[in-house]
Amino acid sequence: MKKIIQSPTWDRIVTILKNETLCVNELARRIGLERPHMIEAAKDPATGICPELAARIHYAFPA
Repeated sequence: MKKIIQSPTWDRIVTILKNETLCVNELARRIGLERPHMIEAAKDPATGICPELAARIHYAFPA
């Protein structure tokens, strides 16, 4: 059985999605991405989040 490890980065993204009542596609558009694949990659702890994506999210949602 494969053990699923939660990504802290993904947990933070989910918090933004809930607080702003957005879906992943809407979040992608709000931060200037055409598709949400970079955001969805954060679900995997091995992939995580790239600095550019982190900066875009922080700029759009500084709190």
